Amino acid sequence: ENDYSNDVFHCFAEDLLDYRLEIYNRLGIRMFESEDINVGWDGYFDGELAAEGVYVFRISGTYNSGEKFSDTGSVMIIYNE
Repeated sequence: ENDYSNDVFHCFAEDLLDYRLEIYNRLGIRMFESEDINVGWDGYFDGELAAEGVYVFRISGTYNSGEKFSDTGSVMIIYNE
């Protein structure tokens, strides 16, 4: 469940039939995917924190009305030490 702490990247939507979130690195390698709106990316890939940088996200799905949606954007990882 989203605790809004900014430690996990989430997309927000309501009234969905289906949903998909994918995160890619700059080489096009899929780092994360989820089909559960409540499960976001915590910055880990293969058990290790991903490097600082910009990652591309792609979301897609269908609203209860039958209308489909998709969008892309970027998310940046910055570690505060």
